[in-house]
Amino acid sequence: MENSKKNIKILTKESSGDHDDTTILIKLTGQILSQLKEMESRLVVQEELLLNFRKQSIIQKTSEQFEPIRGIHGLAEFLGVSPVTAQKLKNSGKIPYVQFERIVLFDPKRVMDALESINKPRK
Repeated sequence: MENSKKNIKILTKESSGDHDDTTILIKLTGQILSQLKEMESRLVVQEELLLNFRKQSIIQKTSEQFEPIRGIHGLAEFLGVSPVTAQKLKNSGKIPYVQFERIVLFDPKRVMDALESINKPRK
């Protein structure tokens, strides 16, 4: 940006003799265009960095989400309710689960989907 200010001063000094206004405008336009191209390439790089950051954030959240919830206490913690309430939700069949002997597992995504369908207003 400072270079363009210096160039403007230099060009205005030169304009006093040999150059006309059109020549000055052409030179300034060329300089502005080159600076715009440089700024555009910087913006492209910044946009790519931002998109990569967003992708990494989504991947991290998704990988955390696929970790199964273990047990009624885990479900209660996940939902922010008491273990008794979590047990009632499980027993009512409103929340899907898988049970292997004494181990109860809940899929976080399916739990959230079930809660959304429970909370949807009926028409």
